[in-house]
Amino acid sequence: MRDRKIAGVCSALADHIGIDPIWVRLTTLLAGILLFPWVFVAYFIAALIIPKDESEEPDVLDYKRLYRVKKNRILGGVCTGMAQYFKIDVVAMRLIFLGLTLLGGFGILAYIILWMITPKLDPMIAV
Repeated sequence: MRDRKIAGVCSALADHIGIDPIWVRLTTLLAGILLFPWVFVAYFIAALIIPKDESEEPDVLDYKRLYRVKKNRILGGVCTGMAQYFKIDVVAMRLIFLGLTLLGGFGILAYIILWMITPKLDPMIAV
């Protein structure tokens, strides 16, 4: 649970389920904004209840992770990381974000949210 962002709730839940924490963070954020604002209250209650993992042992991952990648980045490395994650060309991913931006500005919002919740790729981790 080294990549906790606020209190580690999403990271702990994702670790328990065995999925990438980015998907739990994104689901929590979207559910809190679009559907039920009380999701954020539940998050902070869970932060108080769930014990903190103080171990310094590196996590062994058995699932694919999404990272922001520094190499070949233009802004924050989100498109490069997503292109590697989905195994598509980075230009295609940038065109997807450009298209979403031109169709109502959702691309900018999505990029900023992904930039905030996606961890940077540690050079010691092999992709």
